[in-house]
Amino acid sequence: MEVEMIHSPYKPAEAPHLAQDFILQLSQNPSLVDILNRILTEFEEFSTHIVHGVEEIKNLRYSKLHNTYIYELSVPDQVSGVYKPQIVIKKLRSFDHTYEVRINQEHHKYRFLYQFNKKRPGDQNLIFLSYGFTKSEFKEDLTNSLSDSNDKIKQAFIECNYNEEVIRKWVTIE
Repeated sequence: MEVEMIHSPYKPAEAPHLAQDFILQLSQNPSLVDILNRILTEFEEFSTHIVHGVEEIKNLRYSKLHNTYIYELSVPDQVSGVYKPQIVIKKLRSFDHTYEVRINQEHHKYRFLYQFNKKRPGDQNLIFLSYGFTKSEFKEDLTNSLSDSNDKIKQAFIECNYNEEVIRKWVTIE
């Protein structure tokens, strides 16, 4: 599975939250980059298929506790360094096409939003990372607003039957 970055936000005001820029900010923290790379490597295990009109992802499991699909991975605790299971991928319930990569540290929760796509119908699945942000008790939670925009971008892809010109509006594809 290939990972691409969305380079244009749905709304101009969302430009500071594009995933590609957020990854650059986080690159100054090697432990966060290591965790993100492990998660992106895990994407290779995922594939999508449609069941009764709903996109389902292989290897995500349904969690009754969270009432959504999740993926867990052991990641090192920021303070002790001990590896603990953590939900690192979560399907956001309120949005049809948005998944969240979650990296939780002691005082900050780093989030990346993404969607599954194709370059053309019949092609292999792609992951388009769209937005990245930090959640903390001192910042506005951007999850809903950015997830809504992520879903609207995906809906534009669906409505145009994955027309390459429309996709290029948001993603650089080869």
